[in-house]
Amino acid sequence: MSGIIALDWISSMGGSEKVHDVKVETFAHAEVRCLRNDDAGLRHPPRVVRESWIAKAPLRRSKAAYKHHSNALAWGVGASGALIGVQVSNVHVFTVVTVFWLLSVHAKPGRWGIAIGLGLAVIPVATTALTGNLVNNATLALQLLALAGNATMIAAKSDRDDRRLMLYGVLSTSTIASVVALMQVSGVLGVELWHREISSLGRPQGIYPEPDWLGLFGAIGLVLAWRMLPRSTFRNVVLALNTATLALAFARAAWVGLVAAVVLHVAFSLVDRRRECRQARGRTVPTLLFLVAFAVVGLAASPGVRADLADRAQSIFISDPDDVSGRARVQQAETLIRLAETAPWYGNGISASGRVGVSGIYDPRSENSVGSNWVLSLWVDAKYLAAPLILLLIGVAAAGARTAAGQALAVVLVNNLFSNASFSPITWLLLGLVLAARSVRVNDQPAHTAADGEQHHAHRESPNGVGTAESPGPPRRMAAHTPRHRATEECT
Repeated sequence: MSGIIALDWISSMGGSEKVHDVKVETFAHAEVRCLRNDDAGLRHPPRVVRESWIAKAPLRRSKAAYKHHSNALAWGVGASGALIGVQVSNVHVFTVVTVFWLLSVHAKPGRWGIAIGLGLAVIPVATTALTGNLVNNATLALQLLALAGNATMIAAKSDRDDRRLMLYGVLSTSTIASVVALMQVSGVLGVELWHREISSLGRPQGIYPEPDWLGLFGAIGLVLAWRMLPRSTFRNVVLALNTATLALAFARAAWVGLVAAVVLHVAFSLVDRRRECRQARGRTVPTLLFLVAFAVVGLAASPGVRADLADRAQSIFISDPDDVSGRARVQQAETLIRLAETAPWYGNGISASGRVGVSGIYDPRSENSVGSNWVLSLWVDAKYLAAPLILLLIGVAAAGARTAAGQALAVVLVNNLFSNASFSPITWLLLGLVLAARSVRVNDQPAHTAADGEQHHAHRESPNGVGTAESPGPPRRMAAHTPRHRATEECT
């Protein structure tokens, strides 16, 4: 029988190679082709094995090399997604890294139906760059489409390992930012700190343009370290670093976002409580005690910071006539509402909300592109055309409230009500991760660990390597045998 036998890699040993041997022997006259032949022609000496052009690539030494390359890029997607304003030729580094990651995983099955729903929500908002009468920066539409494309690629192609590595990348960047911020506060870096009228130490900004961004990523890092890292000294150190940053940045929006995300997570956990959550409580108490002790020691050592934190927290609930930034945010919201009331049904055009400056006054000459409140800004820019996108973001965050990525997305969305990051990579990275977890196929989920808090189905491998579905999760009687070192989903 003639034909072609197409293989991936041929090596000198391995279970899959034994299966290939049977194929080659069965079809004696078929042509053998492969991506790469690492057996130097010794496995099938009488046969001519044709390699593809990939065999000439520098990473041809092993199958694992390609996997490690893909893993590094997945981590890089998360690490770059936690950066603000880092661009190459006006393109986010996050976008560049995501495209390279997509090329490394192109052979994986995709869930491209997600692209349809996301496109239906995003494209109408982008088209207002052509129809709006107050468009301030038309290129913001291209940026929105690029970020939505990133979310689509992540949602369509990422598997569980990819999502875990991307979240670890975010956690790595936020922790590095925390270390830099503490070095700024201690005077090691000699950087001029912000707003000494708010904090006697000054507000650090870490690797970000403003302290508010640092506070946001401190809150995200706290969520991810709590949910993903196994109980260890390293976990406590990472939690302490991000907690200190969250406090010292004096970012009220991040505080509110973190509290809202915790409340949302607890509410959904009470509705759908599992036995694993009751077990996780035993692992939660020691960490909580450590963080409380860390906070008590830190506040006791800095009476001035303690008083500043108390005043800052109190200003969230009680209006202070001396709070300039608080009054400005109220004025911004009021001006955005008035601007939306006068807008046509399709809005004033993307970036129109940026004409409301930091003081809350409408400035037709403003070069800003984004308003302070993401919901009101989208409503000003696209009005009814923005409704699908607003509902999508809120719905995805609520649906994924029990996952680490969903909880981090909730922090971002609540923070965005006061300090808008809706056109920053982190929002779309987390959106793509939650969409992928909610639409995942059965054979994408391993039957072990739940480091990112995703709910999954157990599966087994059939002889041909195809995953087959079993019961929805491990039997209840096995829950008590979960190893203590596993980073299972924790309940707060």
